[in-house]
Amino acid sequence: MSIGANSRISSFVRISSSGGPISIGSHTDVGVGSFIGGGEQGVSIGQDCLISPNSWIAGSDYKRPGGTSATEVAGKPGRITIGNNVWIGAGASIQDCVTIGDGAIIAPNSVVVTDIPANAIAQGNPAKPIFIRR
Repeated sequence: MSIGANSRISSFVRISSSGGPISIGSHTDVGVGSFIGGGEQGVSIGQDCLISPNSWIAGSDYKRPGGTSATEVAGKPGRITIGNNVWIGAGASIQDCVTIGDGAIIAPNSVVVTDIPANAIAQGNPAKPIFIRR
């Protein structure tokens, strides 16, 4: 696990890197009560990010009936990658096998299960881009 310079991890934050590596870039704030779990492939969070309180970022390679894993079903590694300058709203959930592009904004209480492009504002369950910022 690595945490960049001038990053803040608030109280009651749980970080579990027992499976894969977790890296948090510099100048990134993780809000109160959030959870970051590495799963098998890990989590990468860029620089200058704001992760609001009670957010859930969890990479897990769950086994499905028949022995297939989430990674096999998605067809890509189970890593969660969050770009630079990303804002994740309070209570949002970021699931396995997801990439969030630089400058994206995830609305509060959204559930991200697919990739979100750079500079997108995404919301909902499942989260979908509703606007691309310039």
